[in-house]
Amino acid sequence: MIRNNISANFRGLKEGEDILTYDEAITRHKLALVNAVVKHAKASEKAYTCLKLGWLCRGKAETLPENTPNRKEVKKQLAEQEKDYMANAYEGFMEAFSKEPFPICGMKEIPLTYMVADLARQIGKYDEALRMVARVITSREADERIKSKARDLKDLIRAESGKAEE
Repeated sequence: MIRNNISANFRGLKEGEDILTYDEAITRHKLALVNAVVKHAKASEKAYTCLKLGWLCRGKAETLPENTPNRKEVKKQLAEQEKDYMANAYEGFMEAFSKEPFPICGMKEIPLTYMVADLARQIGKYDEALRMVARVITSREADERIKSKARDLKDLIRAESGKAEE
């Protein structure tokens, strides 16, 4: 599928340095996402690629030079792209929870649940985030370190959502 649908039209990327710029890394991850979609990859593979794309958008926004033309608008666009990628990552991981065996993307259930809870927070799905963080806190398999992080995340979710401590 990739050979027929992508390789036939793909002209390649220029060879660069060992360290990529944000734009180069974003381009490469977008290509990886297109390949994953074309080859009908697992939801978790597509979600993980979207997660990394979101992180790259955030990193680019955080390191954008002060002299960038229309800097405010560029940062706004990057923030919107980050949120879109994070929303896609959230949806993909939620699908993976129901369709794929653990480990998913090398993660066991508790760390992945914590990560998805934070993704839900980032995209404004506070009720879902609280539900998932509660799964981590009440889990018998979770160690104290991740339970502590989950309690901190719960406090952050409540603060962002405006919900008083129950």
